[in-house]
Amino acid sequence: MSPTTLLLLAVCVANVMLGLLVLLRNTRAASSRLFFAVTSLVCLWLVSSYYTENATGLVVNVAANKLSYFFAYLLVVCIALFSYQFPVSQKIPRYLQIVMG
Repeated sequence: MSPTTLLLLAVCVANVMLGLLVLLRNTRAASSRLFFAVTSLVCLWLVSSYYTENATGLVVNVAANKLSYFFAYLLVVCIALFSYQFPVSQKIPRYLQIVMG
């Protein structure tokens, strides 16, 4: 394995463990679930971006690039939702509900 792959693996494992730690403290809280979603999406975005840069073929490169954009969009949406849930739960504005679909 290359050093870049090992670093990617270490960052993803640390991110998911951090998200699981927060989630397992309080599984019912929306902020805990959204934080886990954010950490998981960061990991998915990192992996898809890695494969965008290091793809062996054009088909893999295009698929990884599309996934990278998709995960980045979901990450932004989850961060926006998390910002309304943490530290005090607030009502989500109408314009954000429209953007989220």
